[in-house]
Amino acid sequence: MAPPARPPINAQNTHTILLLQPNENRQSRTFYDFTTVKAAVSGLTEIFQEILRKLNPGKKELSYTMADIHRYVDSVPDLSMLVFDARTSQYQPLTKQMIKGLLQDLVNSGQR
Repeated sequence: MAPPARPPINAQNTHTILLLQPNENRQSRTFYDFTTVKAAVSGLTEIFQEILRKLNPGKKELSYTMADIHRYVDSVPDLSMLVFDARTSQYQPLTKQMIKGLLQDLVNSGQR
């Protein structure tokens, strides 16, 4: 059986839960609740941008590349998304690789 496909970035009715453990401390585990995949991916970029702001408090403007955010995704001890699939009435788990693909899809769509 083939692995599930990554959902389209603009898919509607795709309640998405972002699961995040930002450091090695298991107590740091948290989740974020979004109405769509696109909102969840945008939320992840906002989390990354907030980390950059904290690391660079004196900078007025921050910039980063897709490679930077991919490194962040790879560095997080635990990161996944659960996307509701209305066809099956189940949540589909997304791997870090799929999430990185959705980040690229968001940029390619020209929207945030």
